[in-house]
Amino acid sequence: MNELTDTEYKRLLAVIDKDAIRDVLARVSRGVDRLNADILRTAYWPDALVYSSFFDGPVEEFVAWLIGNYKDTAIGAAHNICNIHIELEDETRAWGETYFIGMSENRPDGQEPFNNLTSGRYLDKFEKRDGEWRILQRTFVYELTAKVPHHVGWTQSPLADMIRRGRRDSGDMMFAMKDVVFPAPR
Repeated sequence: MNELTDTEYKRLLAVIDKDAIRDVLARVSRGVDRLNADILRTAYWPDALVYSSFFDGPVEEFVAWLIGNYKDTAIGAAHNICNIHIELEDETRAWGETYFIGMSENRPDGQEPFNNLTSGRYLDKFEKRDGEWRILQRTFVYELTAKVPHHVGWTQSPLADMIRRGRRDSGDMMFAMKDVVFPAPR
């Protein structure tokens, strides 16, 4: 087998770093959708800062704010990351622009349920420490938000009895997907 040239080796390392950063981005979506602070903490450095417009400040306070504001009203959510552009500055610093689309099912007290659609971009500064990439700074840039009428047909019988629904806590099937019995009964 041929040895890699220096250029090929550097390109391979860049692919590995970018893949690790993409995994960080996926963990953020998973942590937000499951409202799971432990998962979110694996994506951000403890000294990270978040600028979301609704909350600007240290990541630990952002996580508490996020979970506190959405655990009782947004009963379902799906955050999708789309186009991802990553620029590696050097071996320990990278910049990213990630497009996102988020949808949530909201049931605020005393109001009609509604779905919210939001899209935009995450502008991230990533840092690699001890071989691990995480977000050091995140800025949300919003492009579109829309309140969408809520259709309850699939959340009521008979469909509600037939489908598996995601949950925003540790009872979500994602936490049991490696168990012997999967998929879990409805």
